[in-house]
Amino acid sequence: MSVKLKIFAAVCIICVAARLAEYHFQENLTQPLLAKNVDVQSGVPAETSANNNYPPLERLPDSTDMALAPGRQLLASDPSDKNGGAGNFLLSLCDSGQFQLAFQFASEAPSDLKPGWLKAVFTRWAQTQPRDAVTALASVEDDSERTSLFQTITGTWAANSPATLADYAKSLPDGDDKTYALNQVVDNWSLQDPEAFSGWLNTSPSGVNLDQAIAQLISKTDEANRSSEVAMQWVECINDPALRYNALLQILGQWNQSNPAAAQNYVGKISWLDDPQRQEILKSLQNPPLAMSSGNGD
Repeated sequence: MSVKLKIFAAVCIICVAARLAEYHFQENLTQPLLAKNVDVQSGVPAETSANNNYPPLERLPDSTDMALAPGRQLLASDPSDKNGGAGNFLLSLCDSGQFQLAFQFASEAPSDLKPGWLKAVFTRWAQTQPRDAVTALASVEDDSERTSLFQTITGTWAANSPATLADYAKSLPDGDDKTYALNQVVDNWSLQDPEAFSGWLNTSPSGVNLDQAIAQLISKTDEANRSSEVAMQWVECINDPALRYNALLQILGQWNQSNPAAAQNYVGKISWLDDPQRQEILKSLQNPPLAMSSGNGD
């Protein structure tokens, strides 16, 4: 074989190898798009949230445009995403930790898809990087959209780590965002770890009224969720006198059924009750209505 022929053959082999490598890269990039049954509204596959039925993107081009090109092509060919390909691509970006890319792609979505896609991105982002997710909201210009996404982040954050959300909320200026974040802390931390939550309440940030949140919390919990002693610590953190008094009566009514001596003894130690209130409460505990004493309405 002549030297020229050998060189020609070698060049052909190199070209074929390069083409195969390019095809393999594109196959890896678009493979996640083939998965079905993805619920982009919630950000998880419809069939399972524990074992995703699509793999994350392992490699991405350096260029943002190149990285998002497959998803954009899918949207161009299926603007309503009836086949779920573009939504699946979005979730694959999230699974790869490419949240900024996922955020950009979701922001480009058609108006009927955009809210659900953004919610999916920020739900997943908040599961692993909640502070980064909140920081990214600075680029959201629409106030109602930003508020909705902030609530998505803090709701997810509170479910996973209410203590760290409580710490973050301290840095927020007084206002709706701070109030919402702290209410999420109340709803989640109180049930996950009542004792730790009670300790936090004693040092909770000033400037935010948690009275309603604590009162509602007391109204929807009982001794199956927390002890009466812990609930009394929550009562002590309510500033509004009427709300605090009503919450006290509710807890005492439950406590008096399980341990009347402890409940009545506690009443004698409450410093903010005046004597007429104390005597009235003790009388009602010692002579409870039939419904209270029997535990039902019979």
